[in-house]
Amino acid sequence: KAEAPKGVAKDAVKKAEAPKAEAKVAPAKAEAPKGAAKDAKKAEAPKAETKVAPAKAEAPKGVAKDAEGSFALQLGVFAIEDNAKLLIAKLEKIGLKPERGKMDIRAKGTVIYAGKYKYRELAEKDSQKLVADGYGAKVVLRNPGEYSIEVARVGSDRKKADVEIKKLEDKGYKVHVDFSAERVPATVVKLTNIPSRAKLEEITEKLKQERLDFIVVKR
Repeated sequence: KAEAPKGVAKDAVKKAEAPKAEAKVAPAKAEAPKGAAKDAKKAEAPKAETKVAPAKAEAPKGVAKDAEGSFALQLGVFAIEDNAKLLIAKLEKIGLKPERGKMDIRAKGTVIYAGKYKYRELAEKDSQKLVADGYGAKVVLRNPGEYSIEVARVGSDRKKADVEIKKLEDKGYKVHVDFSAERVPATVVKLTNIPSRAKLEEITEKLKQERLDFIVVKR
């Protein structure tokens, strides 16, 4: 028998064996991403979407709905009543019905004084002459060591003030004037009970054509 080559173990050479079948490894199932529940349910058929009716547009907060009589127009405030009457006549001419109201305003008034005196006694003496001439006469201390006689307070009507000043000067009195802010009665001319924005625009267009000033008042 042929001997195995020297140095080779007798049992080293084994019969050629048929190659073993490779074990098939089933591909691993894709794992759900971490954090996802392992028992997630199968995807369901998409449900029909519920139609939502569009929400009605709401008026901005703080803005009241146009209600009946919710608008008014203020057309002027007059310290002189005759000026208020002129405006009222203009408004009536274009078919509007203005209302008249009363209020007090701070206006620049003219104060008429007569004379300047160092001593009250001298001012009192001359004030008696003014009273005899039909004027109201009040002695006042205007500055330190300076007395004067307050003869009249005339409102914002400068023409009326000028007339009074001339009368006093013609009688020989030394007259000087001063100005002071004081509360005086005034007449307010306005249009009220304007029922809608459309009517408001119609009226304001008339006023613009007549070049009349106005302020819109929202009730």
